[in-house]
Amino acid sequence: MSESSDLIRGAVEEFCQKNISNRALEIERNGIDDGILQALGTQGFLGALFDPQDGGSGIDRSSFFAMLEVFASYSPSVAAKLLITNSIAGQFLLSASREKIQDVAQGNLKVTCLTGSFASARPPAQRLSESSGRIKGVLKNVPSPGSDILIAPVSEESAAVIFSGLRMVEERKPLSFRGLRNGDVSVDSDDFHIIEGWKKKTLDKILSTMDPGVSAIALGISRGALRKVSEYVTVRKTFDHSLKDYSPVSRKISELLADMDIMEFYLDNMESMDDEKALKLKLRSTEFARTSTKAAIQYHGGYGYFEDFGVEKFYRDSYGLSIMMMDREYDNLRLSEKIFGSRSGFL
Repeated sequence: MSESSDLIRGAVEEFCQKNISNRALEIERNGIDDGILQALGTQGFLGALFDPQDGGSGIDRSSFFAMLEVFASYSPSVAAKLLITNSIAGQFLLSASREKIQDVAQGNLKVTCLTGSFASARPPAQRLSESSGRIKGVLKNVPSPGSDILIAPVSEESAAVIFSGLRMVEERKPLSFRGLRNGDVSVDSDDFHIIEGWKKKTLDKILSTMDPGVSAIALGISRGALRKVSEYVTVRKTFDHSLKDYSPVSRKISELLADMDIMEFYLDNMESMDDEKALKLKLRSTEFARTSTKAAIQYHGGYGYFEDFGVEKFYRDSYGLSIMMMDREYDNLRLSEKIFGSRSGFL
């Protein structure tokens, strides 16, 4: 781990202990409120990758991924918000309105997008329509639907950054990443910026941050769940023995922690990895998150399904991560083409 990554982990741990740990359940139930966003902005986390001239922190990518992992171990929703803001939103705002980047970095403006539309080169499942100088339409299941700025596709190759005319039609509590909330957004705006051919211009830059960013969140989810279950099996007793004293329990948790440490090593050395290895880590870490959180639920017994124990959110979010923040089929296709050096896996 680099010295800067080590320092950022310590700073984020301290921040989470003060601002997230005792409010993790509240975030799940009520969403990430403006107070938390302001705190994230004040500490420079919302604009971690933004240039300092734009009000950002300008930290290196390794430190950013270390930051995401720590946040995800406390609140995956907060980590997801930071990844969306620093990757997709940051790239589009650079092209659309640099003057608004500082307000986003400080938490004064909230920005959102349909993440699945920008984590893949495949045609978007939803899009808005542009005609006569206006953009109109309704987008369903938008994370953080009450945001001030919306980034949305308007064709297969073009996207719009929309600054006004947004109305939340309905807000719902989603199955995963509940801190972001979820809802439908109605759009009728003449205040927007169109980015033509964004896939050729920014897709590689977005994926270069999204791929390891998803890995970081997956490993953070795993770390949070394994921390919870390690604490639980230490204090929970049966037949006058702690659960950790039983070899099947201790062996399984130890194996999971060992696998976790190995993948963390690769994440910490992400800068020296090529795209193929980054994709491999992404696919492996998201699969590992589901395995480790399922084990954490099982060792908690029935208590694991109660919100108060703080482990069920990791289980839910481990599955939601693959749906909301990535396109597994497209990622497998990308990986096969890198391995074989040509188009493959399309039949």
